[in-house]
Amino acid sequence: MSNDLIEILLPALQMIVNALLVVLCLRLIAQSCQVNPYNPYVAVLIRVSDAVAGPWRAILPRTRRFDLATFATMLTIQLLYIAFILYLLGAISGFNFPVAVMWASLGIAGLAIDLFFICIIGMIIVSFIAPHSTHPGIELLWQITEPVMAPVRQILPPMGGLDFSPIVVFIAINIISNSLAKIAVAVSYPGWIIGL
Repeated sequence: MSNDLIEILLPALQMIVNALLVVLCLRLIAQSCQVNPYNPYVAVLIRVSDAVAGPWRAILPRTRRFDLATFATMLTIQLLYIAFILYLLGAISGFNFPVAVMWASLGIAGLAIDLFFICIIGMIIVSFIAPHSTHPGIELLWQITEPVMAPVRQILPPMGGLDFSPIVVFIAINIISNSLAKIAVAVSYPGWIIGL
């Protein structure tokens, strides 16, 4: 395949794969946080992810907190993406399945951490702009962040009307991100994989 064609195809492929992984990861996070399934945004996430994860959903059992079919779909998409990029680079013979699974899992973990971080930032902004809004998007942000923020808030209650729990959660996210980055370096994680 010519380099010009690769330069055209690669950004488009990365956008498609990234969008799919973000939707699937949001579904995974939403289900683990047990958000309201009747929220219109959650309904869209469920419809899209069920359409993509259909083959795995027929095989893997459903659980209440963790959607194994969605995770398996994310892993499959990442693995196919890795194999395709290696093929484009002419290095498909170097495809090592266990290493690729490790890379894909790191990418998924990194994406989940990034999305959760963005949700917390969104919730902080909303708490200043529209603290009492009942918009479904704000409800979704609150339901995603609250399962982590509430236990921290019990240990470190708001002082003087200020909630310091996001700072503690940001420190925890930073520690997890740094740990993932060190693992990524240890397993020679390529920078073109989506998520980390």
